[in-house]
Amino acid sequence: MSENENENFDDIPVEDISKAIIHLEKGEDVFIAAHTSAGKTVVAEYAIALSKKHMTRAIYTSPIKALSNQKFRDFKTTFTEFQSILHLFGLSQHVHGPTHLDGHTLDWVISRKADNVVTDCSVSDLICDHFAVHTFVKAHRPPRPHKKITYRELHNINEENFLSDMLALPLFTASAPDICDLLIQYNDGLSSLLDAYAPVRTNMVTVRPANPWLTEEVMDKRRKARARERWWRDRK
Repeated sequence: MSENENENFDDIPVEDISKAIIHLEKGEDVFIAAHTSAGKTVVAEYAIALSKKHMTRAIYTSPIKALSNQKFRDFKTTFTEFQSILHLFGLSQHVHGPTHLDGHTLDWVISRKADNVVTDCSVSDLICDHFAVHTFVKAHRPPRPHKKITYRELHNINEENFLSDMLALPLFTASAPDICDLLIQYNDGLSSLLDAYAPVRTNMVTVRPANPWLTEEVMDKRRKARARERWWRDRK
């Protein structure tokens, strides 16, 4: 787009600015010659914004140093807002380069600077209209705590032998006349019998995090489903 010096210096029509932006979006070159305040800077700022989005560089020149300093301050405020927000919260953006088929950087990998967990980040294979972003993360799974449990294997008790030995206890053969002594006979006799048939065992187990969704209703439905699966397998 250009204007001859003999023509009226009206502002560039909005549709012409739109055409320039469309050419920029297509990755084409745009040359604008127009008078001051005609709207050239709008197109220039859009081009700079595209370069920021595509993680490339842009060069802006002006005829005088004072104007260069002014535009530098303006652009620094305009185009570093997102980076300033990341810096404010101690964050880093690791994707450098376009991640979309049209050349845009739409996929980001952001992490805390202090954590230093992202060791490498690259853009490679095209998946539909986006490129794959590969990231190496130094993330170690925290060890799960353990606890000691005690239990008896009651299901291994021979009921017939257990009943026979229980009837041979002093509780039944020589019952104490006093209620307190009778209670002692009961506790001591059954404890010794349990220790003989199902001694207390100790084991270390891993404490797994609780699942809020695993309610008693879900557990009941899962038990019923497994019972039906066993019934179906037994009849195949």
